[in-house]
Amino acid sequence: MKKKLVCLMTACLLPLGCAAGCGSESDSPVVEQTTQPEQKFTYKDSSDGSVTITGFDIAPSEGYTLKLPESIEGKAVATIGENAFANAERIGSPLLPTNLRRIEDGAFSGSDITNLNVARYELLNIGKNAFRDCAQLEGVIAMDSTVYFGAHSFENSSVKSMTASGSNVTFGEYAFSGANELEAIDLTGTVDIGDNVFESCEKLASVVLTDCDFTMGTYAFADSGVQNVVIRNSDGRIGDYAFEGCTSLQRVDFGEGVTDLGMHTFQGCTSLSMIVLPASIISIDPSTFEGCDNLTIMAPADSYPLAFAKTNGYGSAIYG
Repeated sequence: MKKKLVCLMTACLLPLGCAAGCGSESDSPVVEQTTQPEQKFTYKDSSDGSVTITGFDIAPSEGYTLKLPESIEGKAVATIGENAFANAERIGSPLLPTNLRRIEDGAFSGSDITNLNVARYELLNIGKNAFRDCAQLEGVIAMDSTVYFGAHSFENSSVKSMTASGSNVTFGEYAFSGANELEAIDLTGTVDIGDNVFESCEKLASVVLTDCDFTMGTYAFADSGVQNVVIRNSDGRIGDYAFEGCTSLQRVDFGEGVTDLGMHTFQGCTSLSMIVLPASIISIDPSTFEGCDNLTIMAPADSYPLAFAKTNGYGSAIYG
């Protein structure tokens, strides 16, 4: 298909005070001529009648950010194509079309994107490696959206925080693996954390899930630097090996709704000294706390977790 171009421009603001009868140059106000920069995009038509952006011929000017059009020739922009902005400069915090449905594999990989904010998308599918190796990316926010983050989508990026508020989010395997600047995760809504999603995130200190229906895969946070985990007012199961090898983990606080802990969940968490477990947990595998030699389990009276602690020689305390 022949390549097409679209050019986005805004009007110039012309100097004032130059109509007939104006005063001398020294008496006239000086108004600098201002032209917002143009951005030219390549694109192709999609089979569903929408448009896929495939890149740009003119990048944003210095001090501006990438702004994608809502439509081209009356057709909604629904897709950012594979590798469309890979290794591109001056991406900044991109303004994405409200009709966007897919960001394809590698779309922004290696670019200088600084923030990703997706809000109020009915369904947004983010492909593999879409934001991989983005060395200036700081924050990822999903608000009131349904978003699928594909495998390795932020691997080895510099992202510092991941926040989802009132959203339905799914993280594919290794989505943030090796994101060594990631410090905090704060999630609400419906959350599916796949296998190895936050593995080896060395600076990850805080994981907070609130008001969630969640699932958590194997090795989800394994070998990360997480220090504190809080899951409250949430329903779900902690996956096998989920926090295995997190040697900086000190305290875990699980509220009512967490149903059980997987095998080897906290294996090798040598600094873990306190875990608060609810009465809703009705089974704990003997391997769950292997290597947690200084652990105290706090749980309600007459609960299964409290009985488990006493039976297996862990310190115990009653709350509630």
